[in-house]
Amino acid sequence: GDLSLWLETVGGDVTQATAQVELDDLQLAEAAETVSTFDRLAVTAEWAQSADGWSLSLSDLQLMRNGVRWPEIVNVGMSVTMSSGEPQALELDANFLRLEDLSPLISALPVEQITDVWQSLLPEGDVENLSLSLARGPEGLAYDVTAMFDGVGMAARGGRPGVRGVSGTLRADTGSGRLALATTDAQFEWPEMFREPIAIGELTGVMIWREGRNGIRLVSDNLTFNNADARTRSNLELIVPSDGGAPRLDLQSRVFGFDTTRTPSYLPVGVLPAPVVGWLDRAIIQGRVPEAEVAFFGPIDAFPFDNGEGQLRARFSVEDGVLAYVDDWPVAKAIEGEVEFLNAGFTAQGTGMIMNEDFARMTGGVADMRDAVLTVSGDVTASLGEFLDYLRAVPVTARRLGPDLSRLQSNSGSGVVTLDLNLPLKDIGAYALDAELAMNAGELEIQGFDLSANDIQGRLRLSDNVVTGEGIRAMLFGSPVIARVAAADEPGYRARLEVSGSVEAEALQQNFDLPFGSLFSGETAWEGHLLLPSNALDDDPTFEREPLRVAVASDLTGAGLGFPAPLEKPAAASMPLELAFTVLPTNRLDVEGHLGMSRRFALSFWSTDSGLQFRRGSVRFDGAYPLLPPDDGLDIEGNVRQLQLDGWLALLRGQDLLNRDEPILSRLDLDVTNMTALGQRLGATTFAVRQGRDEWLIELDSDRVAGHIAVPFELRGRPQIVADMQRLHLTFTDEPPARQIDPRDLPGLLVNSSDFAVGQRNFGRFSANVQSDPLGLRLVSYESVGDSFAVEGSGSWLAGPEGSTTRFALSLLSTDVGATLDDLGLQPIVEADELQVTASVNWPGGPSGRWQQGISGDLSLHIEQGSMINLEPGAGRMWGLLSFSALPRRLALDFRDVFNRGLVFDEVAGDFVLVDGNAYTDNLLLTGPVADIGVVGRTGLRNEDYQQQAVVTAEPGKVLPTMGFLAGPGVGAALLLFTQIFKEPLKGIGRASYCVTGSWDEPVVERLTPQQLQAGYLCADLPPSAATAADF
Repeated sequence: GDLSLWLETVGGDVTQATAQVELDDLQLAEAAETVSTFDRLAVTAEWAQSADGWSLSLSDLQLMRNGVRWPEIVNVGMSVTMSSGEPQALELDANFLRLEDLSPLISALPVEQITDVWQSLLPEGDVENLSLSLARGPEGLAYDVTAMFDGVGMAARGGRPGVRGVSGTLRADTGSGRLALATTDAQFEWPEMFREPIAIGELTGVMIWREGRNGIRLVSDNLTFNNADARTRSNLELIVPSDGGAPRLDLQSRVFGFDTTRTPSYLPVGVLPAPVVGWLDRAIIQGRVPEAEVAFFGPIDAFPFDNGEGQLRARFSVEDGVLAYVDDWPVAKAIEGEVEFLNAGFTAQGTGMIMNEDFARMTGGVADMRDAVLTVSGDVTASLGEFLDYLRAVPVTARRLGPDLSRLQSNSGSGVVTLDLNLPLKDIGAYALDAELAMNAGELEIQGFDLSANDIQGRLRLSDNVVTGEGIRAMLFGSPVIARVAAADEPGYRARLEVSGSVEAEALQQNFDLPFGSLFSGETAWEGHLLLPSNALDDDPTFEREPLRVAVASDLTGAGLGFPAPLEKPAAASMPLELAFTVLPTNRLDVEGHLGMSRRFALSFWSTDSGLQFRRGSVRFDGAYPLLPPDDGLDIEGNVRQLQLDGWLALLRGQDLLNRDEPILSRLDLDVTNMTALGQRLGATTFAVRQGRDEWLIELDSDRVAGHIAVPFELRGRPQIVADMQRLHLTFTDEPPARQIDPRDLPGLLVNSSDFAVGQRNFGRFSANVQSDPLGLRLVSYESVGDSFAVEGSGSWLAGPEGSTTRFALSLLSTDVGATLDDLGLQPIVEADELQVTASVNWPGGPSGRWQQGISGDLSLHIEQGSMINLEPGAGRMWGLLSFSALPRRLALDFRDVFNRGLVFDEVAGDFVLVDGNAYTDNLLLTGPVADIGVVGRTGLRNEDYQQQAVVTAEPGKVLPTMGFLAGPGVGAALLLFTQIFKEPLKGIGRASYCVTGSWDEPVVERLTPQQLQAGYLCADLPPSAATAADF
């Protein structure tokens, strides 16, 4: 560039100077390590010294920096009046100045006071038509200034705010001034107070000030501040005391259309506690302030006016607000209300949604921002379910109440919920929440217990995370109950729910689907309580949570238990019942208690999605305290007065508890005073069960039954039950079975017994092999050996289209008939050396004491060398087939000389056809040394009666040919011949025919007359398929 300089000197001093400057790309050191570059600098500068100072004139100033050019014509004039080497007055006129472009030039001046002030302010913007006059006087510095400015600002430094982009006009002097603002698109910045610059879309208004005796008074009416977030209109008065006291401000402002999401930008973070700022940032999610009124009066330095020196009051309404008053809590939505700030605190009231879509009345506030404790109160109509959902959605409450809260569910009922929250914003974890629920027709269900209460009426209160309530009424299991909730008095627990009422057995079955629910009957009173455990407030690894506990007690008066002994109970009797449930965090449920004072139990279950699964347990029948066994399964031990095993097996079978893949029972040890099993009364019995590898190992020891039995776990394939018995004394009754038994449902049986008896019949050593068949059971082999006899047989019990049928084939051989009959419990009506019996029989239904009702088949017997004992009628009823026993007394009358020594025989033999409970014979013969007896006809096994005809001859060998023929072609033909023989008058002294009728107990023996015989009279019954004598 070019630089020309003219100097005029007088006596060596420069008195005038003129410079012509035209420079491009001029670089000036503005500050340390900072260089500013001017694209162009051109000016004509004239300086002249006068008697009392100097003057400077800049004309035709051309300046371009960073590509931005000043106006074409810029003139600057300045004069300084000096006295005693000090400036006394300054006159400055300029038609245009760009303040930021002057910084490098000012920095080059040798006057540090000027450069330091300039660098601290870093002014910017354009000033036009500047006229400045400064003068020192006796009362201080006097000034007069006028200017227009556009985009003026200064930097925020040293804790002082800064501003950019302010436009307007200024006219001021030492005693007064006027500032007219006409600003658009400006910015206010105060890093120490606000986190980001505040945009100024519009700033207009006039501020006038005047200095009086006591200070400076500044006033402004209708000061406008607008931006994208809000619009404001303000009036203010500021008094700055001349004595250096604190300025006093009186401000009245109105704010319109503020978007609350922009609140963080306007928070005075420099004076608010950091926790408060953080809470405000997170809490204010949404909202709009249509209009606000702000008033401030008082000394600025006295804020927040703790001693009443002044007041800050701001009132505004909020629309469509969303407030997250606590992190992770449910937000309050759709807030509509009024807020008032007063000095250091604020209050608010209005409506909002805090639990559901219904509006709640809400109040709240912070009494003092320095303490920063937020209070929120509200009441809302909500359902019990919504109240529970709210508690679950509050993390701290959910953590305090723990997993028990998740078990509570509600699907109906409503109430009024009142909330009171005390929230220290500096320590949110130290909050206090009080809530009250006034319930109306509520419903509450405890999942995992299948427990549901409805029609709940009453109040629940939550305070300090403790739920309380008095006089709560509800319906539980269809019956009314009264409940109370209070703080728990046990360590580790926070709340106790007490319930009392009555319950019907039918309702229990409907609610719990009990496995034996049909055995419960009646109604009884009960009481119980639930203990809610305390929970850790933080992630404390050393905290051990107590389990949820439930207890139930009743004397069961009015309730009947239809279980078999030993758990039977009539409804009128009382029997104390106590149950204690413990819900462990490992999805485990433990149950302890007692039924009566001697029956105690401890049970443990797994809680799964499909329900409860038995784990292990112990039952004691001796009053001792049960302990859970170390392994899974059920242990039962003790002593009981009575045990009905059949009833229990039927119950277990009905619940399909006998065919489980994993058996529940692991061990049983009982001393039973009176035990019944499989229809047998065993009396005093030691009963033990062990769980083997694949089977139950059962041990019985009583006077009647003793031995070991192995029952496979899996009976669905109908494997054999193996019994090895020392004693097996059984009884059968004529009573029909209590239920129809399908043989296809029964397993096989392999049994051996050293001592087998049925009733009074002693069979000695016994073995049987019963195997399952698709149609039922097959007796593959049967053997019984006594001291005087042996029995072998086989048979079956099979199902058919019309029901089941039992078949039995046997052979009996006796070497001492009297002893055999005695062993078999029969009257010894015969004494003989040998007895042989073979039979093949069947009857409808299963093996039972009623087989004779429908027995069919055939039977043969043969007895050698013996005698019939003369017994009273009925004494030999068990030998009904041998109607000979009905004859001796009559024969002793008719054949006095022949039978005076008794009925002795060489042989008794006969064949019987059995049809529908009756035995028919045509060849029952007794042959003896003095007489023969032949019998034909029917013996009624079903009705225990006779309809037979007998022929007696004292001439041995005379009957045998006749009876032998009878045994041949058939019963009908035999009976015809029989009658023909006796049509002729009996010849000889020892021949007679008798009709035997009546019952086994009272048989009637009548001798037939010759006339009856001549007429062909026949008193014997024929089989259903046989012909009658008249047919021949």
